[in-house]
Amino acid sequence: MDSRGDSEVLGTLLLTVVVVLAVSTTAVVYVFPEVSGTRDAPVVSLTASVDFTSAAVDHDGGQSVATDELVLVLRRPGLEQRFPFTDGHAASRFEDGDTAMFPIDPPLTEGERVTLLVVHERSNTLLFDGRKYAGGASGEAGDRLVWSTSGDWDAGTDDQVVHDAVGGRSPTRLQLGYAAAGPGADGLVGYYPLDEPDGTLVHDGTDRNDGVLRDDSLRNHVAYRQGEPGVFGTAYEFTPQKSGLAFEKGAYVDLGTGTSPALADGSFTWMAWVKVDEVGGGKEAIVTANLRNRENNILWFLCKRGNSCPAGEDTPEPAYMSVWTNGNFNVDSSGDGRRVRVNDDAWHHVAVTLDADSGRVTYFVDGQRVHSYTTSSRVNADDIMSIAQDTDDEDYGFGTGTSDFFEGSLDEVRLYDRVVTEAELQRMTRLDGTHTTVAKRFRGSVDGTDLSLAGVQADPGSGSIIVYVQADTDATTPGFEAESQPITLTAGSTDYEVEFDTPVGAASYRLRVEMTAGPIGSADSGPTLDRIDLRRSAD
Repeated sequence: MDSRGDSEVLGTLLLTVVVVLAVSTTAVVYVFPEVSGTRDAPVVSLTASVDFTSAAVDHDGGQSVATDELVLVLRRPGLEQRFPFTDGHAASRFEDGDTAMFPIDPPLTEGERVTLLVVHERSNTLLFDGRKYAGGASGEAGDRLVWSTSGDWDAGTDDQVVHDAVGGRSPTRLQLGYAAAGPGADGLVGYYPLDEPDGTLVHDGTDRNDGVLRDDSLRNHVAYRQGEPGVFGTAYEFTPQKSGLAFEKGAYVDLGTGTSPALADGSFTWMAWVKVDEVGGGKEAIVTANLRNRENNILWFLCKRGNSCPAGEDTPEPAYMSVWTNGNFNVDSSGDGRRVRVNDDAWHHVAVTLDADSGRVTYFVDGQRVHSYTTSSRVNADDIMSIAQDTDDEDYGFGTGTSDFFEGSLDEVRLYDRVVTEAELQRMTRLDGTHTTVAKRFRGSVDGTDLSLAGVQADPGSGSIIVYVQADTDATTPGFEAESQPITLTAGSTDYEVEFDTPVGAASYRLRVEMTAGPIGSADSGPTLDRIDLRRSAD
């Protein structure tokens, strides 16, 4: 995108759209006929609309046009922005039924007057004179409210629904997941979604301390796989090398000393999703913090055989959570029936918290507290931290100084500098979420019977997406007083009826989007929503 302060002469223009944003967010579009173009210009019917943060151009019929031959120009006082159509439309051709979406930055303000220009650059002439397609509702803005840009999603509210560039996610797409910043990420100092399909860089979603994937296994052994089915997105699967070795060798994520200063001498919460079977090692590291001289400090394991935690023990038997502090293993040994086996080949959300004031260490499995004890140990500012292995003496394990490798699938590792509450942990074990969009307005009051969803780009995968349309029927009081019946989105469908139980008339509407994941570990990435329009029927 290019920005210019002075107006640019682009030659004869195909379509001039003048947009006035009134006190409401309504976009009023007037289509003016212009001079005719050359014989090389394609014949096509276009409509345009805007809101505060985006502009949309629809292909409503006529010939297919090469996307890279079209340009959108947005003119506003003191600023002109030029968008190649390839910025707003990924396909190589712009065809009947397509929509090109462009972000408006900075956002428009109430009452601001802007002009949209659509140009066919190759012929630099009109595609049509406008008179043929100027009449009727297709030439009016305010017929459709659109939610599709990162600005749209950022202006809404989220509960375990994300729209950012963390891992394999996209800022312009709604999907289930954990927040990397803002509400829902209070005290988060390290977030490793483990969504990388390949490579050795392990991205920290907080952008504080990326990890490095290291492989200490010997030749001809596959010690890890990336891109495996996970909880949100994909996961890492670790398979340490054990056969014929005095010390098992494997892969792990090296965090170095980049995260420990944020946890030094204070409270913390470490959490992850794990999937382990009963054959795994006698002690498998999840997250560890060792002293600078590589001596043990605070180590979070899965352990077999009570407090012995024998390394490399492959005998099929239960394993439970354990934390090493003050020179001892502290295995979950609750006598009140809450002891929970973790290595049953199913996905579990596991967490350990340390309250720096009391020294209380507490274990959680699937959001439920299962064990606690007290310790004087704390993370040091220069501790060496790892995911999926325990750093040992440099001479240990054939001179690699690594041991106690995690065996199984690991996903969504999160590190906090505070004690995450039991209620928060319970919420994080539920694989569903809600996004409530920012409200948008039609030009005037619209009857609920005249509404439909259109242009929907959604894929529920093995889960589900349910949408509710909410109407502000009383502008004198806060809130949205009416809500439609649930609308279930399906893959490949773009249009849906909207039905209210009682008569509804309103100018301001918003959407409540409920997402639910399918079975954990499904091959798909879970429900996603890229675009949704609320459209008023033509008169």
